[in-house]
Amino acid sequence: MSTSRTLFVWCALFALTTEALCGEVDSGAKDNAHGDNATRNLAIVQDVVVQSEIAGVFVHPVKCDEDGNVYLRRELDATSGIIKVDPTEKRRVAMFAASSATDWHVSDPGYFAIDSDGNVLQLAYLLDSPDRLVIKFNKDGSHKSSVKLEPPPGFEDWLPTQLAMFGNGYLLVAGHKHHNETHRIEIPFTGVYDSSGGSKKRLY
Repeated sequence: MSTSRTLFVWCALFALTTEALCGEVDSGAKDNAHGDNATRNLAIVQDVVVQSEIAGVFVHPVKCDEDGNVYLRRELDATSGIIKVDPTEKRRVAMFAASSATDWHVSDPGYFAIDSDGNVLQLAYLLDSPDRLVIKFNKDGSHKSSVKLEPPPGFEDWLPTQLAMFGNGYLLVAGHKHHNETHRIEIPFTGVYDSSGGSKKRLY
């Protein structure tokens, strides 16, 4: 067996949330895009084989940037990181590892997003603290900064699970908290945070 491993990236997965920076929506879906009951059909438009990468189960999400680079995670740990793949050159061009935020003891990195400049932001949980972080990486994979998210009032035991960026640098963060009495019932929340991690407004 060859020691070269392959990694298959289905760019069309990204078309679920946008009309694809690296994928396409078929013509029937485009025709119905403005209808009241619009539907989208996903189609594989390209298989990218990247040498020397181990193919396996990818952790949600899979994303693309404006240049068509593909971002994916292979493991749920702080060292494996997010891999940035250039589908044109068929190679890894950067890796974003939460363990590079050396000021914090990161145990579980989570959902990530990409801003318009190609920087990567990732949610992270700590090993020795209930605090929640957003780690920001430069587009080359180096650690840029980390901010602690302020818990919303009454949400000390909370789990942010998704984030997105506004053009002004503010963050939209969604997740849930546990019921204070039962610690089993999960109560959803969505809030707006500034670039320093301060809670600005609770939306839900």
